[in-house]
Amino acid sequence: MNSVHDTILIVDDDSADAEFTRRTIKEKAPHVQLIVTKNGEEALNLIFQKSEIPAADSPSLTQRNGSGHFWTPKHDTIDQGSLRIILLDLHMPGTDGFEVLRVLKSNHTTQHLPVIILSSSRELKDIEQCYALGANSYIVKPISAEQYEHTIEKVTEYWLNVNEQATSSMDIHAAHN
Repeated sequence: MNSVHDTILIVDDDSADAEFTRRTIKEKAPHVQLIVTKNGEEALNLIFQKSEIPAADSPSLTQRNGSGHFWTPKHDTIDQGSLRIILLDLHMPGTDGFEVLRVLKSNHTTQHLPVIILSSSRELKDIEQCYALGANSYIVKPISAEQYEHTIEKVTEYWLNVNEQATSSMDIHAAHN
């Protein structure tokens, strides 16, 4: 069930797609807080709320994930408890969607978050890799504006109003014990 504290994170380097997605959700779910980031690095900064700035030659995010160190942009951060879904593009410069997905699903504090891939790629290898990394859904961005809007409406309706979601990984672990 949705609340005034629901947040959706849109991660997309295509500003037109990100804006269209944002407007469509805002029209259908005005109570939702929408945050748009233009790349994976910015998204991870917001989610993990860490402050270490990596050196240019630092290891990949996955390797750094084990140490728990990420860097923080000069932005607000996201309350993980209010984050209902992440709409994630794949092919972005720098930290791509695959790396974001890998980090989120390998971290015990974020592995419960629904990550919906929203990509223009129909490549079977991309789809298989995303599901192997733990994606909750893979949606190919429709070409027509009307179909794109319809798809975003359905995704929003399902993940905010139909799907029951644990509030955290702690809830999931407690339920199994």
